[in-house]
Amino acid sequence: MARLILLNTPIGDMADMTARVRQALGEGQVFAVEDTRAFRDLLGRAGIPQGEKRLLSLHDHSSEAKWGRLLDVVEGGEDLYVCSEAGSPVLSDPAFPLVRLAQERGIEVTTYSGISAVMAALELAGLPPLPFTFHGFLPRDAGKIRQALAQLGQGTHVFFEAPTRVRETLTLACALWPQGEFAVVKEISKMHQRAWRFRGDQMDATLTELVEKGEFVWLVHHPVDPRPIVPVEVRIAAEEILSGGVGN
Repeated sequence: MARLILLNTPIGDMADMTARVRQALGEGQVFAVEDTRAFRDLLGRAGIPQGEKRLLSLHDHSSEAKWGRLLDVVEGGEDLYVCSEAGSPVLSDPAFPLVRLAQERGIEVTTYSGISAVMAALELAGLPPLPFTFHGFLPRDAGKIRQALAQLGQGTHVFFEAPTRVRETLTLACALWPQGEFAVVKEISKMHQRAWRFRGDQMDATLTELVEKGEFVWLVHHPVDPRPIVPVEVRIAAEEILSGGVGN
């Protein structure tokens, strides 16, 4: 019976590609990918011949009808491999709706696992790993960022961030949680991999070292706060006043 197969690919070092993923990339015939050019580049770097592979598009703006057409491939008897350019096709790319629809249609879904930026960041951060919550990317609006961060519960929280926004986001987060334990991990598994750990009110020294290039994962550990719980709206308003965001 044909299956929907999720392929986790290296996030940096090609040596992290598992033997099973490499075999699937070589033997597979039908692939759903977000960027066909990036996928062909991945095959080239892995030394895998492109052959007669059929590449189908899957991206954030794909419609439910498009997901259905992709699954028609599986119901027609062919395995469909969903491949991320780097990392997990569910966490890094938009495969989640496809997985849900496949399960609803009774299609077998399996995954060929590999390196995870989330797990690697937790290992490198030096913060308590359990419990942890992965949030992906925060909203772009500063007010929405503050609101999202103000609602964090206990534990370690893991975020992705673009290099052009990492300073702004960390500045907002550290202002909101000055006593929080932070970590920033850059270029995981690559030549220039770095990890920084600091307290929120001591972020300045770290920010001066950050070069806004590459892939970033940042984390914050939110301990139990013994003080009375303050409503989110009040905390956001207070932070805006302290940061000069609200006039007198």
